[in-house]
Amino acid sequence: MAMANKELIQRLTPVFLILFCGTGIVLVVLFGLDTFQGERAISIAGGRQGGAYMPLAEGLATVATQHVPNVTAVAIESEGGVENIGRLMNREVTFALVQNDVKGSAGIRTVAPLYKELLHIVVRKAIRSRVENLTDIEDLTVAIGSEGSGTADFAKKLMAHFGMDMGAMDLRKLGPAEAGKGMIKGEIDVLFILSALPSEAASEILQSGAGTLLSLGDTRDEGSTVKGIQASLPFFVCDTIPKNVYGLFPEEPVGTVGVVALLATHADVDDMLVTKVSEVLFEHKVELANYHASAALFSDTYRIPNLRFPYHGGAEAFYRRDSPPFLVQYAEFLSLTFTVLVALISGTLAVKQYLKRAKKDRIDRYYNAISDITTEVDQATDVDLNAMRSELEDLRHRAFRELIAEKLSADESFSIFQEYFRFAMGKIDERLRR
Repeated sequence: MAMANKELIQRLTPVFLILFCGTGIVLVVLFGLDTFQGERAISIAGGRQGGAYMPLAEGLATVATQHVPNVTAVAIESEGGVENIGRLMNREVTFALVQNDVKGSAGIRTVAPLYKELLHIVVRKAIRSRVENLTDIEDLTVAIGSEGSGTADFAKKLMAHFGMDMGAMDLRKLGPAEAGKGMIKGEIDVLFILSALPSEAASEILQSGAGTLLSLGDTRDEGSTVKGIQASLPFFVCDTIPKNVYGLFPEEPVGTVGVVALLATHADVDDMLVTKVSEVLFEHKVELANYHASAALFSDTYRIPNLRFPYHGGAEAFYRRDSPPFLVQYAEFLSLTFTVLVALISGTLAVKQYLKRAKKDRIDRYYNAISDITTEVDQATDVDLNAMRSELEDLRHRAFRELIAEKLSADESFSIFQEYFRFAMGKIDERLRR
């Protein structure tokens, strides 16, 4: 009897070893690679306080600390994109917000293209009749952005394109807030603001009546000046500042150039860390939107044709996350039991991830629908406004029906939807009262 038991144990030992090793590998893949050993501090270079980059850097640091295990992130203040690239090259920071046109070393890597920043060329209203083209500003006082900022770098490239003698110009290295105050006082004639729409600094100046926007040409015309700029400076993008994006201003669409803002890192940064930060960018964009409105539009499918820095391997892994996992590809080399175990766990996770993404996609559609309505409120008639109210009410009813049917989650995303709905209704009601 003892001999029989011993023989049985010997026969089953390889099976137990396969199950033990297989389970260990699965646990490592599913859990071990998803965390870091020990606490890890990371830094994210943003920009100046009061600028556009710093709130996003602070938001990303906060959300990453909350959602990436064993990681503590902090936002670092800087002058902007040029300084941030330098800090990355010197390994002074882990991540940085930069513009796609800023030069960097071969070791710089892209984590994600985020959004477009458009150049606002604001001219003091009192002298606007003297400025028809960009070259007309050579004898004026021009604020090009603070030293080390992406705005200053961008402005210099643009003026160099036109052969302007910057050495003879009265250039002031001021940020948009300080330059805006100078324009209101009549001390600054022209200022450059490179920002996502809408720009708070541009809005303040335009609403004050102190300045107006200078157009670089019609982006629809392939022979226009703005198209010529893009052909010469391939990292620039052509776009339009829409009519009335700042209330009553601009009165007509403004053709301009811009650049794509990136989250960048260094090639030496750990792949899994970059993957987890990429996940934070796109899976928690609703939370990030509380810090920077453009985050609500972040998309992991957003690609640009002229990317200066190649993608980091960890970012590529995130974008390829739907590819078949290694264990599924090579399951034939494992035992039947191990294969079944992997299939069950992989299937469960895939279904869970699919349902999670489906709910995110649904609530995103509601955000976009409300956004489309709110952009038309200022120009709408009373009849249109009442129709918009009805459309908003219908959106809310549909959202609650999907919530009851568990097609949406009763989480922060849905709470933000309700706040967004109330904001839109309030804006319509205010117009109706007026």
